[in-house]
Amino acid sequence: MKRKFVFTFSRLLSFYKNAKLKVMRIFIALIFILFSASCGDGICLQEDNCISSTSIPSTTPSSGRVFYVSDATNNAIYKIDENGNRTIISNSSTGTGPILSPRHIVLSSDKTKIFTAIGGASSGVYSIDVSTGNRTYVSNGSGVPFSVNIFGTATDSTSTKVFVSDTTSDAIHAVDLSTGGHSIVSDGTVGTGLGFNSVRNIVSTNSGTELYVSDTSGGALIMKVDVATGNRVVLSSYSFGAGAGPDWSSISGFALSPLEDTIYVTTAFDDSIYKVDVASGNRTLLSSPVVGSGPLIDGPAGITVSDDGQTLYVADPNTPAIFSIDIATGTRKVISSNSVGTGPLLGSPYGIVITYE
Repeated sequence: MKRKFVFTFSRLLSFYKNAKLKVMRIFIALIFILFSASCGDGICLQEDNCISSTSIPSTTPSSGRVFYVSDATNNAIYKIDENGNRTIISNSSTGTGPILSPRHIVLSSDKTKIFTAIGGASSGVYSIDVSTGNRTYVSNGSGVPFSVNIFGTATDSTSTKVFVSDTTSDAIHAVDLSTGGHSIVSDGTVGTGLGFNSVRNIVSTNSGTELYVSDTSGGALIMKVDVATGNRVVLSSYSFGAGAGPDWSSISGFALSPLEDTIYVTTAFDDSIYKVDVASGNRTLLSSPVVGSGPLIDGPAGITVSDDGQTLYVADPNTPAIFSIDIATGTRKVISSNSVGTGPLLGSPYGIVITYE
């Protein structure tokens, strides 16, 4: 018996809608395949501009991460690749110039030089050429002399000046790299606010208009310094009631996040890493013997932040090793040590900066 098909208007409309839906699904599938082929695991919005499905957005290159690390025990600067392999780029047998025992270091904006402040009889600021290892005294101009105890170094995005903390005279100096001359940015006579009492670590904003420094006035604290006026404001301190959160011991090192909204702090006495909200001064324990998993850090010193703001890298002079720390979880991992990576052994890594090649 033959079946009779009756195409009413409603059935014709339903058939049209179903056919249209199938065509649209096929079209979308073809578009997705074409975009995936050109962008790997992401979606391509235009030529050479792909957004990853796992990181939207990210400013950090997927490879080529490089660290420069100072080692005062070995009088050296190491270059460490993302696999933990180590090369000495400057020491007593690599590069010319005075032998240095570098601690805190900062990389120039063009990535060609490392600056470090060296105390003692040859107190001053030195540059280290990353391609040759040559070491040069750069603070050789006129100005207020340094004491024998200069400590931290910082520079802005243009690298026209290097800022130096002086723990004996409780002052911040600025060294003009074009002339070698140095001047006082802030001390007991320049600028208003709470006076320094053994000022140590220092970091600059990209604009170079503000500095963040650590000090021991009434306990460990962080101050904000206006470069133009030298005025000082307590940003975060348990003792002074600036910002909420746990107290901390003496600060060993700190770094400013890429967005300049967070300061990451290392404290060697309690083997911990803190983060400080720049807007409020609030302190949060990020990684410590009781926060985060992975191998423990024994006296963290220098610290730096990845460009995507997701990972910290910390120099541990006592283990000795370089650690990565996941900012979201506090999880720690050794990325280079005398048993991780190849190359010359570490002595006491202290300062660390990150760049990409």
